[in-house]
Amino acid sequence: MPLRTLQSILIALTLTALAVLSSTATHACTLKPELSHVVAKVTSADTITLDDGSEVVLIGALPPVNLDTATSAWPPAELSRKALERLVSGQPVGLAFAGRRRDRYGRHLAHVFLDRDGQRIWVQANLIASGHARAYALPGNTACLNHLLDHERSARTAKSGHWATGIFQDRDAHASRSLARYHGTFQTIEGRIDHIAKVNGHQVLDFSADHRQGFSVWLPPRTTTRATNATLPKELTGQHVRVRGWIEMRRSPRLTITSPAEIEHLDSNPTQQMSGVDEAPSKLPSAPTATAIPGQAAASQSP
Repeated sequence: MPLRTLQSILIALTLTALAVLSSTATHACTLKPELSHVVAKVTSADTITLDDGSEVVLIGALPPVNLDTATSAWPPAELSRKALERLVSGQPVGLAFAGRRRDRYGRHLAHVFLDRDGQRIWVQANLIASGHARAYALPGNTACLNHLLDHERSARTAKSGHWATGIFQDRDAHASRSLARYHGTFQTIEGRIDHIAKVNGHQVLDFSADHRQGFSVWLPPRTTTRATNATLPKELTGQHVRVRGWIEMRRSPRLTITSPAEIEHLDSNPTQQMSGVDEAPSKLPSAPTATAIPGQAAASQSP
């Protein structure tokens, strides 16, 4: 990306920062911080180092990740890192926990908050609302996901940050061959559910009549028992939905739902063509967005 283009994007993002700060108050996470520290360093676009030397992964906000490990500084990831740096560098922050508190590397898994001019700022919401990250969840860490999804929908509508450049985009659930190329990466996927099946206690949402070749979404028993009436499998048949998660490969591409909130209903206008959906690209983009938490393989679903 040319330096002048990168500078223009940075200026535009800076001009919208104040609007984002105020808008995130509408859908705020009510978790209460338990620990307070000063941010000593922004390690990556979703990881910070505190004054006590400990590291924090901003659970719930996933920045773009370049799969080309030979590229040391990928501009989209660097834009997201700089956005986080402008927000928290040198600032006292509070850490709030819900569910799993640390990953396998001993890093905190926390929601991060700071106070500025008498206003409480939820860092994850700010990054997502400005288009620098997407909402996601891990098993045991689904707190406030509904609010993060609200912020993501706002960013999509406004084409903020990476939603304007195409770094973030939805994939087509009916293009299974294309989805297979994204094995091990985090994706948001749109399509209409063809039928519901049950396999070994799992509810399976098939997006194709051919369940052996088409894309599917698996809901573990623990997920379906917590589902609300709006997400019960019997009500999903034939509906246009958006799902999100890490693409796995068995006989065909699939993903496993962590929370019912990861199934978004898009049927307010069922006849409308999906907008911003990747229509089976002829080749894998040079830098697709992956979901690996820094320091982990892209296919891992648990830090």
